[in-house]
Amino acid sequence: MRAMIAQGMHEGAFGMSTGLKNIPGAYSTVDEVGAALATELHNLSDNHRAVVTLVDIDGLTYQEAADVLGIPTGTVMSRLHRARKRLRTRLEQRGYRLAVRS
Repeated sequence: MRAMIAQGMHEGAFGMSTGLKNIPGAYSTVDEVGAALATELHNLSDNHRAVVTLVDIDGLTYQEAADVLGIPTGTVMSRLHRARKRLRTRLEQRGYRLAVRS
């Protein structure tokens, strides 16, 4: 794990491999990135935070999240898209660059 962090790579909070690098050049610890992500997740609206939590953290399908929230599946998908975009933008404003690896 230490080598992965030194290279700026680790398993992301959303269960995907991400490349997280602090643009100014200083290495970031998983704790620092996690704290920034937690703060920005908290700053999302309740509707956006709910879909991110259910789908990306809890692992529910779009349909399962829709059932829990009592909204159409398409609404889950659009909220999730907007929430992820906001998180990405806000983390980039903090100096983090996120790159999803396959």
